[in-house]
Amino acid sequence: MIFGTTSGSFQAQADDGEWLRWLEANASSLQATSLSPPSGDLMGLLMIEKVGDESVSAGLFRWSRSLLSSSEGFLGLVLEDVGDFRSAPRLVAGPTTEAILKDAFALAPREADPGPVAALVVAELGLQAFLPTLLRLVLSPSPIMAATAKAAALRLGASLREAGSFDEVAPFLTAEAVADLKAWVETARE
Repeated sequence: MIFGTTSGSFQAQADDGEWLRWLEANASSLQATSLSPPSGDLMGLLMIEKVGDESVSAGLFRWSRSLLSSSEGFLGLVLEDVGDFRSAPRLVAGPTTEAILKDAFALAPREADPGPVAALVVAELGLQAFLPTLLRLVLSPSPIMAATAKAAALRLGASLREAGSFDEVAPFLTAEAVADLKAWVETARE
C-alpha cells in the first residue's frame, strides 16, 4: 500500500496476513490520521507547539511527562499512586486508564493525532496489553506515529524483529527525533 503524507509518500507492507488485513481495512483512517499533527493531549484537541528548536519527539516527551506528572493528567488518566513509606511512589493504571488510552489510539479524524503521545504514556506506565496495538501502529503512514509506536513497543520488550528498525522511519524524521526515541528506549534497558 502506498500512502501520501505531509512528509512524502511511502509504502507499507507486512508479512503477517492479519496485519495486512488490518492495514487494508483501516487505510483511509490511517491516511487521514497521517495528515494530522501530533497532539499533546489524549483527545486530539491540542496541537503540540514547538519550544525553541526542540524536535517533535522532544515535544512529545514533554507532553507525555506532563500528562503523567500534572494533576490534570493524573486525574484525566485516572492513575493510582502506589507505594508505601518504604518505597518510592509509582504510578499505575487505574480502572479506566486503559479505556482512555484505547480511545486515543482510535483512528477517528481529529484536529491533531493523540496516538504518538498515547504510545509514550502506555510505555511509561508499562501497559503490556497495548503491545499488539503498538506493533500494528509501526505500520502507520504517519512517520511520527510509526516511530513512537516502534519506540514504545521496544521499551515494553518487543523484539527488534517484531517492532522493526528505526532505519525504516529515519528518512521521514529529523536525525534528532530518531536519536531521542532511541535514547528513550535505551533508558528502559539500563
